[in-house]
Amino acid sequence: MPELRLVPETRETCHAFFRRLVQDPALFAEGEAFVPYCYDEAAVDARFDALQRRQDKKSYALLLCDTVIGNVELKHLDTAAGSCELGICLTDDSVKNRGFGTVAVYLARRIAFDELGLERITAKCLKTNPRSLRMLEKSGFYRVGEDTRFDHYNDYMMAKSRKAFRRAALRRSKTALLFCHIFIAMSIGRMIQRIIRCQTCRLAAKSIESS
Repeated sequence: MPELRLVPETRETCHAFFRRLVQDPALFAEGEAFVPYCYDEAAVDARFDALQRRQDKKSYALLLCDTVIGNVELKHLDTAAGSCELGICLTDDSVKNRGFGTVAVYLARRIAFDELGLERITAKCLKTNPRSLRMLEKSGFYRVGEDTRFDHYNDYMMAKSRKAFRRAALRRSKTALLFCHIFIAMSIGRMIQRIIRCQTCRLAAKSIESS
């Protein structure tokens, strides 16, 4: 797979994302009118300027080599609670269904857990967007319920905690260690068998010589 990376959003990458953005009908709830996106330079500038004043949100550009193909946000950042909400949007269908979203989730997780020191990530997914739902589940998120805070749609709330990842990693480590011990024990057993056979052969040879 080509190199994918997340970089902090700049005014340039923000404009590059919105210039390429094609609105996905799956991002609209059932019964909600679809509105195609039209690039507006002034609106993008205003969005970027507003983002710089926020302390509870970090935005990143998803780069394929050096081309902006998506936007990743860590919003509702709460360092006291150790949590944030993940949001991912790819520019158009040419970069969807290629595994890029799954890699973006992995990269965002590393930033949230390793750089920001958070303990929990949540993500919301509209029922009308099965592609994003599959991406989140494939990335290890699990469904915890429906969010009814918004009356214009129902969505899935998903969460994966850092502790859960650590527990899974610990289980894998313990299993690997167990297999290592079994392998070592089998190797020692075979070595002992070879030594016993050699000693038996030597004793048999001495017995023949003495007779």
